[in-house]
Amino acid sequence: MFKIFKLLLLSLLTLTLSQCHHSGKPVIRATVQSATHLDSLSSASGVVYANSTYYVVGDDNPWLYRLNENLESAQWIRLSVTDSLVDGRTPKSLKADFECMEKLIIDGHEYLIFLSSGSMEITRDTADIVDILTGKLVKKRNIRPLFQRIKETAGITGEDEINIEGLAITREMVYLFHRGNISGNLVIAINTRHFYNYLTESGSSVPEFGLLPFSLPAYEGTTAGFSGACATPDEKYLVFTASMEKTVDVYHDGTITGSYIGLIPLDEISAGTFYATLMKKDGEILPKKLEGVAVHDVTGNIAHLLVVADNDDGTSDLYEVELLLPEK
Repeated sequence: MFKIFKLLLLSLLTLTLSQCHHSGKPVIRATVQSATHLDSLSSASGVVYANSTYYVVGDDNPWLYRLNENLESAQWIRLSVTDSLVDGRTPKSLKADFECMEKLIIDGHEYLIFLSSGSMEITRDTADIVDILTGKLVKKRNIRPLFQRIKETAGITGEDEINIEGLAITREMVYLFHRGNISGNLVIAINTRHFYNYLTESGSSVPEFGLLPFSLPAYEGTTAGFSGACATPDEKYLVFTASMEKTVDVYHDGTITGSYIGLIPLDEISAGTFYATLMKKDGEILPKKLEGVAVHDVTGNIAHLLVVADNDDGTSDLYEVELLLPEK
């Protein structure tokens, strides 16, 4: 059990609109309703809401956590089998680097899918599928062939590496979000059934995919990079987080200069259309690395989100956010 400090921040933390939409586009507004600090869950990187429960994974934490509606958390299942932990965290050179997680429903069954980032061969090549009801591991697969095909197709070469940080799934399509520290931000689109078959069927070939480039905004010389994603329940939008970190590669951490929350309308995804807002506190940029987002529900044109932040110090923060969806 964690020591949880919940700070109600009604009217104290506000997300204000940034200049990252083109003229004539709808705008979005978002407000933080509360913040929760988890002092023992390190490096929160992904969050899913399902069956009145939040599931949170950390990129160097061997456990998957379940949180109730009050954001009270407990360990659930162990994802990593390594015993080489330092202060409860897996060393950078050994971690599976699960940077994203999402719910997948196939043939009436609900699963959680976890993907390694792909930013290092051997240790960061894994996809895990877990039964959401039992917590049992259904399938573990090395997906380096998929990562390699994406690299080749996207022309990612030299010292750059694939870096999958977000995952959103709809009934028809799976969207992988590549964080472009060097190569540029990309969304990789794959048919949902084909993606599931690739993960679960031995000997299956890499599925076909499409590449969708996105030109995300920059602040003080640092361009935002995709860091988390999910789909709204009506599948009209993909919600994403994009953090700004002063680093020259996909391996080392850097100074955090802030993060965006954004929307991609699915009927305009091929055009690279998005709306985004920069996270601020009392008029100042909040220097947090937002790493994942889940939609709790949508009431009218307001989406209620839970956003997770990696503090790079062995702790994590959770933000309950109200996002006013654009009127199109």
